[in-house]
Amino acid sequence: MERLLGAGLIAVLCWAGGLRAVAEEGGERDEKRERRGGDNDGRGGRRMDPEMRAQLERLIQLPPEQIKAELEKWPRYQKLDLEDQGRLLLKLQEMKERQRQFAEKKAVELGLKLTPEQMAVFEKRLADERHAFEQKIRERIEPLRKQLETEMNQRLTSEFGAKPPQPPPPPPPAR
Repeated sequence: MERLLGAGLIAVLCWAGGLRAVAEEGGERDEKRERRGGDNDGRGGRRMDPEMRAQLERLIQLPPEQIKAELEKWPRYQKLDLEDQGRLLLKLQEMKERQRQFAEKKAVELGLKLTPEQMAVFEKRLADERHAFEQKIRERIEPLRKQLETEMNQRLTSEFGAKPPQPPPPPPPAR
């Protein structure tokens, strides 16, 4: 788990660093992409690993002082300079705020009238439920993904691997 948390920590920092670089260059980002947290997690354009995301979502459920204490246990966090530690904490706070806003929106959508105490419990439960159903979806899709990947590999092998390399054409006869 520590290795997973360390990798995700770097991914979050790369994402945050990428946003800063875009802002410093005066670049503009697609508003929708910005709201959902961007397309890149710092690993070549792929999205953040679902397990890492779940770990971070569990981390942001903690009170702020516990978040810092938990992060102090991560070796990669300990190696970060203060600026990078601050960026990570800011990113976690942004994630927490987005999660809170999502929970409020979902409560309204469901017609729920919740007290602040109920809303805090609802927010955590919603995050846990979403993680559980996303995990179930991944588990159901994985066999299909493997099957399709096998079929793709077979097609590519039959198209490109079945033919022996063609020797170069003979040179034209000399006159």
